[in-house]
Amino acid sequence: MKLKPWAWLLVVPVLSSCTPWFERDEILDCYGKDSNYRTCDGTITADSLKTSDSGRFWTIDVDSDRYEKDYGVKLSDSSLDFLLVAKNAKSLSDSGFYSLASLGRAITFVTELDVWGDGWRFPIVSVAVGAVTFLDFSTGKANLLDWVKNDME
Repeated sequence: MKLKPWAWLLVVPVLSSCTPWFERDEILDCYGKDSNYRTCDGTITADSLKTSDSGRFWTIDVDSDRYEKDYGVKLSDSSLDFLLVAKNAKSLSDSGFYSLASLGRAITFVTELDVWGDGWRFPIVSVAVGAVTFLDFSTGKANLLDWVKNDME
């Protein structure tokens, strides 16, 4: 069946709005390896304040001096955008994190800092305040991998 020339106007936007399967496999491979994750300290400077279908969005001012000391890499910017997938945002809510945390709150979190495209937000898979862990790494990572497999667009 041959498509009319104008039909491509309908097909191209649909194809371009999805993450290609081959890239999804690369992302799953990257996020599947524990060694790719980094523990960071930072301060929450912006919060989307609600959880969308994708999750909840934070901007965190990362302690870049500490990061460079721990990992030998200088961050190009210390104010970075992060994603809590919906299941991780719910876990934080269920654990009481949001009643304790607010903008300006210092946290310790675990993330993976590879960029997979324009507007990419780094995933958060663990969150602690002081000695209290509100989202543990194994749960957060499992929720992230599930999101990449089933819900990421």
